[in-house]
Amino acid sequence: MTDGEKKLLMALVAMVHQHLHAYGDQVDNLAVSAGERAIQVLSDFGLMEMVNTRFGRWTEAGKKVSEEIWYVERAPATSHTNAVQLRGVNTRSLEELAPLAAEVATNADLLKRFEDVAFGDDDRRTYAVAEEIKAYVRKFDPSLTEHDSAKVVLLAT
Repeated sequence: MTDGEKKLLMALVAMVHQHLHAYGDQVDNLAVSAGERAIQVLSDFGLMEMVNTRFGRWTEAGKKVSEEIWYVERAPATSHTNAVQLRGVNTRSLEELAPLAAEVATNADLLKRFEDVAFGDDDRRTYAVAEEIKAYVRKFDPSLTEHDSAKVVLLAT
């Protein structure tokens, strides 16, 4: 598998986790063609197995990739504050991240670039500037997770 294929598959794994529903060990494609195709492609690469025309199941290789990309696992919520569990990640509260967001807010050039692209049609440029903000904030705290650095982008902008 090439590096390019691996990057695309990792993105597809993340999208399946984010947009399709899991029931036990099965993933429902919601009878939507994009969901059907996603499960089929992941099955072709050995990351899922087809259960039937509607459901797929993660293989051990698929579970491993999910862990590599810090997949957010939704757990049954006992309250709104405990609705999401991150596997292997300690997330920080917004209050803990606020000082980092304030530091980003002092970089007028970076915020201006984000403002210029945030509501435009060029998703690639918006993504690139958001990634630049995440890299900038990691200079102040290299231990930030991807999830927390994304929260800092939202707080700062």
